[in-house]
Amino acid sequence: FFAIIILLLAASARKRSIMRHSEYTVDEIVSRVRDGLRIDAIMVLGGGRPLSDRRTMPFVEERCAAAVAVYEASILPKPKVLTLSAGTAHSPQLMTTEGLPIWESTAAAGSLLDRGLPASALLVETTSFDTIGNAFFARTSHAD
Repeated sequence: FFAIIILLLAASARKRSIMRHSEYTVDEIVSRVRDGLRIDAIMVLGGGRPLSDRRTMPFVEERCAAAVAVYEASILPKPKVLTLSAGTAHSPQLMTTEGLPIWESTAAAGSLLDRGLPASALLVETTSFDTIGNAFFARTSHAD
């Protein structure tokens, strides 16, 4: 059984996720995973300029916490966790002191590592600047 969970936790839909076109709370997904639902990938959408190289906007931090909860509940083989987005087209990019961009997806990956997710579980997409690009580059970079 193949399932991809896209964590879309926004302020207006707190603790909600989309799975196969149906809405479930993170707790419901964790329960289903513990009951044997096989997860192949967890996709964490970016959203807004990172606060640092290891910290994202609060609603993206919620997505990261939910991704770790689902990952930890998953059976072997554990799913990959894919963080998405280079940035937001209408926001200036956060830069390092060396003048290099800090991508939304790499900041989310840093947050996930700080939460205990193993580096071997992480995939990072650093090309897209919108949701359609997230889907395209996630597939072409990590699935095809």
